[in-house]
Amino acid sequence: MKRSISLLVVLLIITLSACSAKTPDSTEEWPTSGMGALLPAPNSGIVENIDEIGDTFTADIKEPADDEFEKYVSACKERGFSVEAESDSDSYTAFSEEGYKLDLDNYTGLKRISVYLYAPIKLNDLSWPKGAAGKAIPKPDSTKGKIKWEYDDNFILYVGDMSIDDFNEYADKCYDAGFSVKYDRRDKYFRAYNENNDYVDIEYYGLKIIRIQVKLNDEATEAATEKPTEKPTEKPTEKPTEKPTEKPTEKPTEKPTEKPTEKPTEKPTEKPTEKPADQHNNVVSYSNDHDDSNHTVYITNSGKCYHEYGCRFLSKSCQEVTLEYAESEGLSPCSYCH
Repeated sequence: MKRSISLLVVLLIITLSACSAKTPDSTEEWPTSGMGALLPAPNSGIVENIDEIGDTFTADIKEPADDEFEKYVSACKERGFSVEAESDSDSYTAFSEEGYKLDLDNYTGLKRISVYLYAPIKLNDLSWPKGAAGKAIPKPDSTKGKIKWEYDDNFILYVGDMSIDDFNEYADKCYDAGFSVKYDRRDKYFRAYNENNDYVDIEYYGLKIIRIQVKLNDEATEAATEKPTEKPTEKPTEKPTEKPTEKPTEKPTEKPTEKPTEKPTEKPTEKPTEKPADQHNNVVSYSNDHDDSNHTVYITNSGKCYHEYGCRFLSKSCQEVTLEYAESEGLSPCSYCH
């Protein structure tokens, strides 16, 4: 009997210890310096995933109060984020006078508010890309801009002094230039392919700035640069047509020791030069080496997930990349569209 009581006491102590060891999710401290300090701290919820890399600040507010999104939007407006403001029940986008861009997304089903803050885009004299990608689309009239990255077959850049009307006019020019396949056009973005399966993504960023992304079809680009060696036009020496009148007493003349006209030069065994990794923003170039990784997915400017085409979370920004690239950046599949 004493043993049973002792055993029950021990089990009770272990249970109480385990329960006391469980602690609620801890909230991260809202930054008091850097870009995050430009925004107010939330009044409720658990703050997590605070990150500031380069020109982007991100944070998540997990399990906020039901009215937290409205209160947080109001607090951001008080901090000056009210220029070119757009909002609905699930999102808020606005600039500050200094050019910082704020994106707030309220995922009610996931009980999470995501915060994105982008540094101002500093525009300079723009040198339009001289590679194949730059020749694939019309050149805008404006000469102010900033190149995010540039390769021969793909680039992302920003162009300034472009009103919303200028954006629409430029989208029309790209459509007329052949980017009219599988196109998707909305109030502030235009995405399309051409017959070569080259891709263009044009977005009205705000503050008279547009963002342009071009990605040429890798297979078409490689095929254009690797022309096979032509076959020789001369025919090999023909055999004599006349039959000898007398049967030869000797064996037929053996085949000449000299080799006949050489075969066409074979294609070089070396693979085409691979695209280099991006030296500007640690962006890995797109690759088609593996069938599994060649699947096309879509990412946002600062999100932590990759998406399928048409996902609701691509309404703010959208970049077409390969699955391999998305995974190499540590992105995970979106729980909404996967």
